[in-house]
Amino acid sequence: MNLGKIVKTVESPRDMILPNEITQISKTYATSEEVHDLLLLSRPDFTIFDEMRDTADFQLYIDLRLAGVGMVGVVHATSPHRCDSEVHRQD
Repeated sequence: MNLGKIVKTVESPRDMILPNEITQISKTYATSEEVHDLLLLSRPDFTIFDEMRDTADFQLYIDLRLAGVGMVGVVHATSPHRCDSEVHRQD
């Protein structure tokens, strides 16, 4: 289903199986600054940030979201408490 929206993903590793219309960006091949610049210049309607793991990932997510890029962040944790602690630690 094509709604005319520009969708990109940020993955590390780039392992999601997606249609060709979705651009996959890998942090393995680019720095956080390069990913930041690429997303700000391309202004996608939605960006899925898969596996946000460290402070740099959260900072990148926050900066892009505040700049108006539509962001969806995926956080993995071994327990809900650990996930909640990681998210609140970024405040």
